[in-house]
Amino acid sequence: MLRRISALAAALALALIASIGTAAANKVVVQNQCSIPVWIEQLNVPGAKKVVKIDKGKAYTYDVPDNKLIEATRWWPKTGCDKNGENCTQGQTMAPCPAQGCTPPIDSKFEATWCTGSNCQTYFDLSMVDGFTLPVTMKPSAPKNTIPGCTQAACPSLSTSASVCPTSEDLSTNGKFPALKNQDLRMVDPKTKKVIGCFSPCGKLTFAKAFGGYNYLPQDPQAAFYCCKGEADTKETCLKGPIKSMSYVKLIDDACKNEVYGWAYDDAHGTHTCTGPLTVTFTICPKS
Repeated sequence: MLRRISALAAALALALIASIGTAAANKVVVQNQCSIPVWIEQLNVPGAKKVVKIDKGKAYTYDVPDNKLIEATRWWPKTGCDKNGENCTQGQTMAPCPAQGCTPPIDSKFEATWCTGSNCQTYFDLSMVDGFTLPVTMKPSAPKNTIPGCTQAACPSLSTSASVCPTSEDLSTNGKFPALKNQDLRMVDPKTKKVIGCFSPCGKLTFAKAFGGYNYLPQDPQAAFYCCKGEADTKETCLKGPIKSMSYVKLIDDACKNEVYGWAYDDAHGTHTCTGPLTVTFTICPKS
């Protein structure tokens, strides 16, 4: 009998440890401050819904388990969706795709790789490397954080209007490809003819022609020095090209106060790091 009780106690203890180990100590709170409903799609978050609808003025909380390293999670906004949160006019970058095809993935993104062990760190960012759609901010809260990189990032003034998104960007690689000299980076929906996003230089050169891109490969000579691929696949080689002088990169640096990725190797601006349990508030259409 004693042996059976001891075995039962041990089993209960193991169950308790397991339940603690899988508790959601990390959270992402998505706030919708837009004037319309927003759907949020996520990638690689264990147990989370693929798409959720967040009405105007509302919020939704995602729990991110802390029992292991969780890599390459991502959240982005979608608008103009059907009742299932799909077939959206903006942000439909993954299947099911509308008739004209999925939108190029230029969404305003929040990304993170999560870890909350005593000696590990969570890395997170806002990325405009491919482009952007809606203005966003992120604000971390980590009471047990011990490092200075645990800071917020804010891009409240981003817009796809011609007064913000560059409409005459020189993508000729310092004159090597003159046909690419004056490029409008606004992305237009081929069906509605409305502007639904702003390409980055790399995005403009590599994404689908149906949406206004050129469909080059990132390593092609026309795109290499804007995507940091091919002959420009390191930070040092990429900086030999014009990427830092791009109006788009300057726009991201200014609008986001040097806190956000504007090009592939922009780690000094883009990477944010916290230790310990972390809650990040990701706000869509933040108030300026």
